[in-house]
Amino acid sequence: MFFRNHHHTNLIVNHFFRTSQLLQNSIAVSNYFKQQQFQIHSSQICFKFIPDKSRLPVLNENDIEEQFVQGSGPGGQNVNRLQNCVILKHLPTGIIVKCHQERLLQRNRKLARQLLLQRLDVHYNGTDSIVEQKKRYILSRLEQREQRFSDLRMKKLQYQKIFQQQRQKQQQQQQQESDYNEN
Repeated sequence: MFFRNHHHTNLIVNHFFRTSQLLQNSIAVSNYFKQQQFQIHSSQICFKFIPDKSRLPVLNENDIEEQFVQGSGPGGQNVNRLQNCVILKHLPTGIIVKCHQERLLQRNRKLARQLLLQRLDVHYNGTDSIVEQKKRYILSRLEQREQRFSDLRMKKLQYQKIFQQQRQKQQQQQQQESDYNEN
């Protein structure tokens, strides 16, 4: 195949090279040309956090009171003119969630429900909630990492001591040989 532009050839070669690398290293691959997103990389299999969702509370729409108000913050006229901020109140517990992270009302409604579900999980389950599980997982991973690094530091110090001792022995032997040759 002949390309007129050398830059175009490099782009195509780089694209196929990256694609082949991603295909080799990925476990579940979605269609690259449609989504351009891969699900789980092979290096993440052992370390992926999988929470226990068995105690996750069910969000009943009858227990939610929903309001739409004008948001605040940066955005100028769009923020002042539209009511795209969502306020959810869970009636049985009294937990209130306010969400104005996105520009669109539907996205804010979805995000507000996710936040409410997360807060209900913390309220009902406490230390067994998904947030606390993730915190414990991250802390354990950090402790494991620190332990590995401290082990490596200790091994490095031991090897340095051994190397210094061997070097001193070699210097002593060289000194003895030089003394012997002088006599």
